[in-house]
Amino acid sequence: MDFKYQADQDIKKVFHNSGEFAEITEFYLDNEPIVAKVVLDYSEYNDRKKAGSDNAEGLYNVDLIMHISLESLKKTPRKGQEIEINNEFYTIGKVKSEMGEIILYLERLME
Repeated sequence: MDFKYQADQDIKKVFHNSGEFAEITEFYLDNEPIVAKVVLDYSEYNDRKKAGSDNAEGLYNVDLIMHISLESLKKTPRKGQEIEINNEFYTIGKVKSEMGEIILYLERLME
């Protein structure tokens, strides 16, 4: 058994396990409902106005990181797509693919 195989098994059996880290979540990508095990990382949640932003007074960027198994998606999302999670709309700011996992960096403005 090699390292890559073991890491892949750990991601599936621990990180994307709804009994450990992941939650079964319904979200919409391209208006298509998807139900999958995801990890939503709110520790990166940023409710402060970002330096150099041109947001109007009282508007703030909100950041959220979503981890999802590549197997859960029909295709890899792309930067600029909209995604709806828990009745909140986000724009995908960045997409990373690591060891069978897609990491979406999500952004939205809020008052």
